[in-house]
Amino acid sequence: MHAKIAVLLVLAFFVSTANAIPINPSFESGLTSWNLGSGTDPWNISVVNSVSAGPDTLLPTDGNYFLTLYSPHFGSGPTYLWQNIGDLVAGTAVSFDWTSSGDPLFLSGNFFGIYSGASEVLSVALATAPILNGPGTSWNTLTFSLPTDLPDATFGFKVLGSPENNMLYIDNISVASVPEPSSLALLAAGVGLIGFTSRPPKRTAIAQAV
Repeated sequence: MHAKIAVLLVLAFFVSTANAIPINPSFESGLTSWNLGSGTDPWNISVVNSVSAGPDTLLPTDGNYFLTLYSPHFGSGPTYLWQNIGDLVAGTAVSFDWTSSGDPLFLSGNFFGIYSGASEVLSVALATAPILNGPGTSWNTLTFSLPTDLPDATFGFKVLGSPENNMLYIDNISVASVPEPSSLALLAAGVGLIGFTSRPPKRTAIAQAV
């Protein structure tokens, strides 16, 4: 019986990990597994445990740390951080928490993008600030589902050059992967196999002499 349960757990593990999810999604390990874009100044990206502006203090939504992206000098290349997620299927739910600071008139250069290979398939502007030149104390949450399969998917956060000192804050990235049909078929086959082997053996009636 224990062996059957172990088999079922292994099958469930393979189904749950059928699609990759971000590594270090809340930046608890600094920038581990994340990559700086070409030309990005490392000084413009940091992982912090709080940001204070006046009487307000912004705290993480998950864990102890969150990501901060600073705008580069005006006219220079963007501040860009990315991670390859792997193959994602249609229906995969993606969400993350974000906020920004700076002059709201100049926040149009903050973006979240998804790429499939070298092609950009989604670009979302993250362009609101709770208060002038400060992040406030609250976060926004962006949530959506992928409309199509995305092979070789990459997530990226980008801040373009601006005349203002803009910042983008990111935390708690989540990808709720949808098991692929082949993985579901594997789980169904495993459950069926366990059910078959759990059936009691047939007994043959033996006539007894009276």
